[in-house]
Amino acid sequence: MSEKTEGYKKQIAKTIFSGSKQQQKISEILKQMEADKELTDDEKLLIESQVTQINIPLASNDNNESESSKKSERLFPKYDLDDDFKLPCGVKEFGFDENCNDIARQYGRWLRDVYLPTFVQMPDSEHQYPIAVSLMLLNCQCVSSKKMDIPIPYFLGNRGSGKTELSKSIRQHYPDHLALQFMPADTGASICERLDNSFRGKEVSLSVFDNFNPSIFVVKAMDFYQVLLATNKEDSIRRKSAASNDEGKSEWETYCYKILTSVFDLASEGKVEFGEMYRRMLTLKFKNGTPMAKRIAYDWEAQQRIFQRIWGEAEMPNIKRIYAKALRDMVRLSPNEIPNEIPSEQWAYCIVPIAVGNYCGIWESVEDGIAHFARHFKYLKGDNSGVGSMLSKVLTKYIKEELPKVAASNRTNRYASEVSKLIDVEIPQDALKKELTTRMGFDVGRRDMDEIIMLMANFGYTYERLGTAMGFVKQQSLKKE
Repeated sequence: MSEKTEGYKKQIAKTIFSGSKQQQKISEILKQMEADKELTDDEKLLIESQVTQINIPLASNDNNESESSKKSERLFPKYDLDDDFKLPCGVKEFGFDENCNDIARQYGRWLRDVYLPTFVQMPDSEHQYPIAVSLMLLNCQCVSSKKMDIPIPYFLGNRGSGKTELSKSIRQHYPDHLALQFMPADTGASICERLDNSFRGKEVSLSVFDNFNPSIFVVKAMDFYQVLLATNKEDSIRRKSAASNDEGKSEWETYCYKILTSVFDLASEGKVEFGEMYRRMLTLKFKNGTPMAKRIAYDWEAQQRIFQRIWGEAEMPNIKRIYAKALRDMVRLSPNEIPNEIPSEQWAYCIVPIAVGNYCGIWESVEDGIAHFARHFKYLKGDNSGVGSMLSKVLTKYIKEELPKVAASNRTNRYASEVSKLIDVEIPQDALKKELTTRMGFDVGRRDMDEIIMLMANFGYTYERLGTAMGFVKQQSLKKE
């Protein structure tokens, strides 16, 4: 390196620590360097590289440009995308005219016959689609008293089966400030506070508990479990315990329409604390499939306008004539007039959605709606799970028939491995896969684990860490069952 080159570099270094007008001074040094004929091109490049390495911009060709007027160079462009581009209106694109007359019946039937079959694949669709629509259009404020209950829809199925897709479709009917979403990690206190802050004194409102995990909720929610059970206005007032030291609020209002999505079947969860929730739930089952279209590719803002029309002031004559009459008729039914398939303890939670379906033309009459719900409860009790598959049948057979034999054999085999000794209580994930492959002849694929986790939960197993790997744990040995 020549003495001249070294001199320029020292000048630049000295200027960096000089404080004010660094850029101007360095620009002058670089101009002087550029005019110096004794420097080679390589030496000039070396000096310029020193400047760029310390993020000092090179000299500008505009000698009159002041330092204050210069703007920092963008790493990325400003994304001014075409303002004229708009997503097509999904409602219009799929054949619904929101300006039609008899809006409730026309929209309800369109959801049932066109919308749901396009975007969500459901087993037993003949009965599940109509019930799903009645839950999509339910208005939590349109009840006859503060004691009238609304159900807790529970969307059950594997990951990617359409549960969240349907919950998004329901949320689309609400303005953003009247729809909340909760995740498994949310604590009971935060859930309670958000519901109260968002919905106290408000109108129609919705909260979606996505990916509901019973085991996590028990730990996180603690005594706020009652918040989920608040299915009517009267029960939604949560008052501070007399033993509490909290000097803040004395009560919280948490009433809203609550929807849960999950891979865990509470009917078989075996947790006593969730029995009351199950009583208040209406379960819909989902299956994996390829939808005809994706909702994300369309704008669904019109759904908000339609929902507001259906339950708006202009429709009050029809709401009273059709919807309110259906509520009165069902409240007056005697127990022997309710089909045996509908559990008596769950009938109160069927009244509002049946009335909604009657008002929105989803079924032809109240009697037809009751028959749909009776058929649905019969379906839920049957061995035709919406998440059922060949894997479901194989795993059920293994757990109920083969695993007890393996466990009994291992308990009498003094040379059995430690894993085998505990096979009926703790089942390592890899061991279960191997058993299903070798003993049952079912090749477990990478995508089967979600369904296995859900099905094992139905048998009372939780999915958790076993040493350095994951596996399934049951509190009680099969030997004692």
